[in-house]
Amino acid sequence: MIAAAALMALPLFAKVPGCVTVTRDRLLSGEKLMAEEFPRCSKKGNSLVFSAGVESFGKLTIGMGFESYRARWIVIDGKGVSLYTREKENTLVESFEHGVTVKDFIVISIRQRVDGKSDFILQSGGSSFRQVLSTTTDMNGCPQVICDGTVLSDVRLSCGNADLDKDIWLFGDSYFGINSARWPGYLKDAGYVDGYYINGLAGQNSKGALDDLKRALALATPKFLVWCLGMNDPDERWLTCFEEVKSICRDKGICLVLSTVPSVPTRSKELINKTVRESGLRYVDFSKAVGATPDGTWYEGCLHTDGVHPTPLGARYLAMRFLADFPEITLTAYSEGTL
Repeated sequence: MIAAAALMALPLFAKVPGCVTVTRDRLLSGEKLMAEEFPRCSKKGNSLVFSAGVESFGKLTIGMGFESYRARWIVIDGKGVSLYTREKENTLVESFEHGVTVKDFIVISIRQRVDGKSDFILQSGGSSFRQVLSTTTDMNGCPQVICDGTVLSDVRLSCGNADLDKDIWLFGDSYFGINSARWPGYLKDAGYVDGYYINGLAGQNSKGALDDLKRALALATPKFLVWCLGMNDPDERWLTCFEEVKSICRDKGICLVLSTVPSVPTRSKELINKTVRESGLRYVDFSKAVGATPDGTWYEGCLHTDGVHPTPLGARYLAMRFLADFPEITLTAYSEGTL
C-alpha cells in the first residue's frame, strides 16, 4: 500500500496524457500563475484543478484566458462566484452566492462539457459549493489563476484535456463551432461526440492553429490530424504553415488529412484548393460539399448572409461531406443523436 503522504506527493493527472501541471511555493496579491504550455483553443474536454493553502483571502480569478477574446473566467470572493466571458467586451454571464468560508485551504475544479457548460466545484474549510455554469462562448486562452488581495501557499494548477488521447484530432477556425450552425455541432447532434479532439477559434489562422498544435503534440500524439485551416489566411501563410504541418506529421507518423476551403464572395481560396487536391494527401472536399464556385457562389440556402459562414443547411452539407470523406469518425464513440 502506498502511504498517504506519498499519494499526496503525486502530481495531479500523473498518468493521464494531455495534461500540464504548474506549481508555485507562494502566490502573492497581484501575481498570477499560468499554464503556458497547455493548448489554448480546445472546443471541449478541458479540466482545471487548482489547490492551495490560504494565508489570506480577498478575491481569486481562475479560467482559460482573462479579458481576451473568447476567454471564460471565474471570479471568487468571500461571498460569491461570478462567471465572465469576452467577445468585444467583458460580460458578466451569471453569479451565485457560494456559502463557503474560505480558510486554511482551497480546491477548485472546473470541467468543460460538450454542451458549452462547465461543472464547477469550490471546496474550502470543510464546506463546498457545486454549480453548473453556463456560457455562450468557448474556453479559450492560457489557463491561469490571479490573486487579488489574496496570498496563497503550496500552489498547484493542473490542466488536462480528456480528448487529447484520442486517435483523431481536428483543427480549424470559426467553422468549428459545436452549435447547430456549424458542421462539428451537427456531428455532435447526430451522436458523434466523444471520439475525437477538436481545436478551433473564430478568426483563427494557420499560424495560430500551428502554435496550438505544437502545444498539443507536446502532450500526446494522434493517428490522424484533420487540418481545416485557410479561410482566414493569405495563400502564402497557409502554404508555409501547411509545409510545416506536413513535416511534423511525417516525422511523428501521423496521417495528415487536409480540407478544401469554400471560396466566398470576398475571399478566393482556389489556390489553396488546387494545392490540397494536388498534394497526394487525403482531404475532405468542403468546397464541393456546398457547390462553391471560384467567385464564391454556394448552393442555394447554404451561405449565410454575412457572406463567409454556412447556414444550418450549409453546416449539414459540410458535415455529410466530412462523414463521406473521413468515415473513420464513424468508428469513434457514438451516442444516440438526432439528425
